[in-house]
Formats: sequence, C-alpha cells, structure tokens
Amino acid sequence: MKNCGFEPDRDTFNTLISAYGRCGSEIDAAQMYDEMIKAGFSPCVTTYNALLNALARRGDWKAAESVVVDMRSKGFKPNETSYSLMINCYAKGANVKGIERIEREIYDGHIFPSWVLLRTLVLANFKCRALKGMERAFQKLQSNGYKPDLARAHAGGHKNSSEMTARGIRPCIFTYNTFITGYAGQGMFSEIDEVISYMTQNNCKPNELSYKIAVDGYCKARKYKEAMDFLSKIKEIDNSFDDQYVQRLASRIRGNLES
Repeated sequence: MKNCGFEPDRDTFNTLISAYGRCGSEIDAAQMYDEMIKAGFSPCVTTYNALLNALARRGDWKAAESVVVDMRSKGFKPNETSYSLMINCYAKGANVKGIERIEREIYDGHIFPSWVLLRTLVLANFKCRALKGMERAFQKLQSNGYKPDLARAHAGGHKNSSEMTARGIRPCIFTYNTFITGYAGQGMFSEIDEVISYMTQNNCKPNELSYKIAVDGYCKARKYKEAMDFLSKIKEIDNSFDDQYVQRLASRIRGNLES
C-alpha cells in the first residue's frame, strides 16, 4: 500500500486483520496486528475481536486468552462479540473448563446473558458433548423469553439419547434445521456435516430445506467450491436423496457464483 502512495490508518489495519481472520489465517492476522503497532496505531476493541476471530477458527484458546489479557491491560473491556468468540474458541479447542468459566460469569451476573451468548453457549456445549451446560443455557434462553428453537436442536446431537429423552428434550426436523441455520450463519460447515450425519443415523433424515440452508450458507460465505464438494457428499450421507434435487442445488450454487 505504501508503495502506491497510500498510508493505511487504523481502520485499514482492522479491516485487513479481520479479513485474514475470516480466511482462517492466524499468522497473517497476527503479523498485520504487529504491523499496525509498528505504524504507531493503538488497537481498539474491533482490533482485538478480529484477532480473536482468527484464533477461534483454529481453537487456539491459549493465544486467545493472551489477547484478552492484553485487551484488558490496555483498558478495553471485552464485549458480547469478544465473549462469543472466546466461547467458540474454547469449543473448537475442546476446552470445557474454559467454557464453564465464562458460563459462571454469565450466570453470576458479571456478563449480560444476551441471546447471542446463550445461543453460543448451547452451540459450544453441544460441540463438547456437555449436556448439563447445554441444558442450562437452553433453560436460560427460555426463562429470558428468547426463542429457544436453536437451543433445543442442539440436544439432538448428544450421544446419550436415552438421558435426553428422560429429560424431555426431543428434537425434530424443524429444530435440526434451525440448528443448521445457526451453524451456517457462523460459517461452521464441518459442524453442519456432523449434524446431518447424526440426523441420518438417528431416524430424522434431512429434508430438502436442510440441504438448501447448508448450500446457501456456503454461498453466502463465497465458498462455492466447498458448496459443490458438499453436494458431492450428500449421496454418501443420505443415499435415498433425490438426484434431481441435488442438480437443482448445483444450479443454485452456479447462479450465486455468476451473480
């Protein structure tokens, strides 16, 4: 940029850090952060959240904790996005204790229990197969008057189905699809594969909407090749699925690519 006569400002650095983070490039995001400091700019909450996003995608919770420590040492208070990213990072790194620490802060009243954070707790506990944490977050969603469909869907992924049934958690196709919507919105595509695989193995086959939500998620993230790879796996996951509908989904992907 400097070679072209353009002097980047803090917003430019934040944008670049965020872009590298969305691509899952932790090293480049960290390097851009270092360049920002060398250029004389001070980080802000947006900067730190962009770094946390990059680390969360890799599950590097130790590095993420260091970012939060640095953030606080500079006088910044983590916000809803910061905590949500930390929860996702702990889940990706299979660190249940880390999730539980943030849970305690939320339930003790130190962090506001927003819909986003409670939903993220459900997602994280589901991923780590922590039934009690998942159920508590689900109940908190209900008691706070938030729509619980997304939370209820996560119960279906837990391996101990007999315990879930005893607790009255009974997922259906609607809640599973809401669950897929949640993961698609966060770009968590490997988790979508896990959900669809679980559904086919537990007498709740995905319907056309299930696959459409997943494909639209890929397209929204501009991951068109990954979307086509996903389509190629559908027959492996569900051999009863209609070839004609797969072709329609392929046309949908090509339409997004060309638009």
